[in-house]
Amino acid sequence: MTAHAYLGHTGALATVLDELEPLLRRQGDLLRLQHAVFESAFVPLAAGEWDQATAAMESAIEINERSGYPHWAGSYVARLGWLARIRGRDEEAISLGRDALRRYQTNEHPWGVSFACGALGTTLLATGNRAEAIELLERGHA
Repeated sequence: MTAHAYLGHTGALATVLDELEPLLRRQGDLLRLQHAVFESAFVPLAAGEWDQATAAMESAIEINERSGYPHWAGSYVARLGWLARIRGRDEEAISLGRDALRRYQTNEHPWGVSFACGALGTTLLATGNRAEAIELLERGHA
């Protein structure tokens, strides 16, 4: 599933998810379901269907809140910020980026924090806040 998502094989990804999501829901496997639902966002994302992609990511966050494993929430919120930036919604992207980092204050996850710092840092850099961007990018790199 993840390989298809990150390689852009949206047809193959949709096929896997069509089988996997119902199975995970029947099993009540919220840990894996949140990932499947999050990665389902790549199908509409690849087609430029921003609202559908956003809805899938938000659904993954909702499932995460019930999963008992809060470490992924920051990563999902950071990616919502990334998507907002792609859509030209800089203020929303910054707000979501800050929310992602706040979530990691309680539930730190090494590469999740790194991604959140990078996503927010690049948004801040693009919007002219160079000093804070550098600080975040250096933090994410460390």
